[in-house]
Amino acid sequence: MQPFMRPEVEKIVSYKVKNPLHDGWQPEHQIVNNDVFVRINKHDTDFFKFCTGEHIRWSKKRDPQCHHFEFFETMMKLRNSESQKAFQRAIQEVRDAADQDMDMPRKRQKMRRSKMSDVGIAGEVVDVVLEFSGRQQSSQMLFGCRGAPLFVRADPDSMGFIQHAMHANFIANVPRPAVRRTDEPDDDDEDNHDADGEAEDNADE
Repeated sequence: MQPFMRPEVEKIVSYKVKNPLHDGWQPEHQIVNNDVFVRINKHDTDFFKFCTGEHIRWSKKRDPQCHHFEFFETMMKLRNSESQKAFQRAIQEVRDAADQDMDMPRKRQKMRRSKMSDVGIAGEVVDVVLEFSGRQQSSQMLFGCRGAPLFVRADPDSMGFIQHAMHANFIANVPRPAVRRTDEPDDDDEDNHDADGEAEDNADE
């Protein structure tokens, strides 16, 4: 498995994230509370190379490539879950404050699912803990719900953790050609050897 790398995040004209695998990823980004959040898109060709070290190939007939990353799907679900929790906490705080002003408790209503328009209630940033292969990494994401783009804080530790997990998924799901032993005979040599043996048997008869 490829070793863990700590990428660099540098600001030129736009923010650029690079590591030994790729130095040309300039992702779409947003700045919130002086922190940079970059968009994570598994179909971004530069992000794909940043994670895997390979150019993305869309052809399925020749040299098939894994474009499904379990860790990416996990990050999307984590963002949605933590955003929902942040929304619920904010609503609960409002309800608790309202209950204090009333003589009798109000009837509780079921909490609805959050929407992107609820960012003003829940806040723009949610705290998350990334997990992969027994390791954890504290990070932050922008508030979002199902279908919204995924933005993660572009600190080196978070970017390195994501790259490592995505690369591990890539290696695990892509069949690699087996290394051929140099002392093994080729198929053609075996066929020729069998043919020579048959000729010698016929000559003896």
